[in-house]
Amino acid sequence: MLRSKDDYNRALFLRRHGFDLFRDRERYHAVLCNSHLIPRATEQESKRGIEAFAPVVRDAALAVLKADPDGLAELHTRHPREGTWRQGMHADAV
Repeated sequence: MLRSKDDYNRALFLRRHGFDLFRDRERYHAVLCNSHLIPRATEQESKRGIEAFAPVVRDAALAVLKADPDGLAELHTRHPREGTWRQGMHADAV
């Protein structure tokens, strides 16, 4: 079911916006991933993973909104598996 949803969204972005949502990541300041935080598809594991991931999402959003490349660099140091963080971000890029 998830693969079908992902395939649909990937095709939709390619058709509507002309880029591959899963490969063309240079346009993003941060690409987040929580797959490793939800090892099994259970409600309990999902809740635990979401709770662990929520602060990362919040901090990444705040750093992007503030155009704070140092904040993104710090996130990368603290959470290397949860995302990739673009360097060289500046205020007019947000």
